[in-house]
Amino acid sequence: MPIPQNQNIPNNSSTTSRKGQLLKDLIIQNKFIVFTLLGLIITALIIGIILVFLPKQQTVVETPVTIKFWTRSINQEVMENIIRDFEAENPLIKVKLEVQSDTDYKNRIITRLTSSSPNMGDIVEIDESWIDEVYTQLLPITSNTILSRYTKTILDNNTLNTLVYGVPFRFNSLVIAYNRDHLAEINFTEEDFNKLDWTGLAIKAKSITKTEKTINSDKKQIEKIIRSGAAIGSPKNVTNAKDILKLLIMQNNASFYDSKTKKYALDSKFEEALKFYTEFTTQKIWDDSLGNDIKTFAEGKTSIVIVNSKDIDEIIRLNPNLNFATAIPPQISTIRNLSLSQSLVIPSYLPYYEQSVKFLEFLTRPENSIKLFEAKGSDTFIPAQITALNKIPKGSYFAVFADINPTAQRIKTHNQETVDEIIDKYLRGVYDGYYKDLAQKSGKIELKFKSEELEQMLNSSIPRPTNL
Repeated sequence: MPIPQNQNIPNNSSTTSRKGQLLKDLIIQNKFIVFTLLGLIITALIIGIILVFLPKQQTVVETPVTIKFWTRSINQEVMENIIRDFEAENPLIKVKLEVQSDTDYKNRIITRLTSSSPNMGDIVEIDESWIDEVYTQLLPITSNTILSRYTKTILDNNTLNTLVYGVPFRFNSLVIAYNRDHLAEINFTEEDFNKLDWTGLAIKAKSITKTEKTINSDKKQIEKIIRSGAAIGSPKNVTNAKDILKLLIMQNNASFYDSKTKKYALDSKFEEALKFYTEFTTQKIWDDSLGNDIKTFAEGKTSIVIVNSKDIDEIIRLNPNLNFATAIPPQISTIRNLSLSQSLVIPSYLPYYEQSVKFLEFLTRPENSIKLFEAKGSDTFIPAQITALNKIPKGSYFAVFADINPTAQRIKTHNQETVDEIIDKYLRGVYDGYYKDLAQKSGKIELKFKSEELEQMLNSSIPRPTNL
């Protein structure tokens, strides 16, 4: 009789199988735990690295950068307000305004730029005509936001080798200021100025000039001007004599420099311009006895003067009640006027280019330029952006600048200031002879030009241009 199996007795093979499965499960669980622990350790290390290095990066980013802005004769209160508005938008950029003295300003700027001096503004206001001398030390302006605010012509004045190195900040030009009451005597209206060429202007000026006969110290009768028709002709007491003469030279398409002979050569058109300029004296429209042209105009003793924006402010200061208006100078050829912008440049060797460009973008927004224009006084500000110019009220003496800006051009000559000085010295020599030998004795006026003398002075006194 068979013995029955005990159901409680374990089966050895089954038990061994379960133990093996438990061991496998334990190993899998341990691997999972190990990998989990490794993952936690690596994650902790990454977080630790971030916590160690992130604060240092944040400290660098949050440290404000200070840039220096060098400018001249500006309304400081308005400018400081503009700077505060900029800093509110850009808390990591601080702007330090440093208004520079006009004394020897060009030499100081040129010297520091050419020597890469660190004692320099991060943004510097210069005359656009200086760019030729220092462009190798400047960074070109490539921001379309900034450049789109200006006409091509005024940007061209700040361009060299197709690169724009200066942002036009404010600009100046020659305009006519005329006494409305005097012109009304000959029924001459404001619209008539748009039809005038230079010859017509001289004729009108002669017609409103008033003279009287008088006896000189030699008991000879001479003709004395008691009211000048136009303050043009002398290099001595005409405030903008050099620029007026340059304008005439440009408009007459005169030859100035011969690139073949590499010498200054004054052609007949150059001499025509010189003679025309002095004819306002030879025709008894103006002379040096009248005093400074701006003061004389403000006193009502001169009918027409050619001035710039600062001169207009001076006229208003001298005589707030003077009934005068402004107009564009006469046109010859395709050139209408002589205009020069004060431009902002960025030295290439200083570190804060991006911050400087940000400030330039903000500063040259038309609304900020209008703020500076409206606050002008002794620190005259005429905005260079076409949008800002068009916001100047048409009844303003300064509205005429909106029409001038699109056609602004300048003479590009090497060492331009020295050229000006030599021409001025030459003209003064001509006039000294005239007043000494002719006018005071007989009243006879005859000016004789010797262009070869001026050519000799130019060619012996200044370097040969290399970029004409």
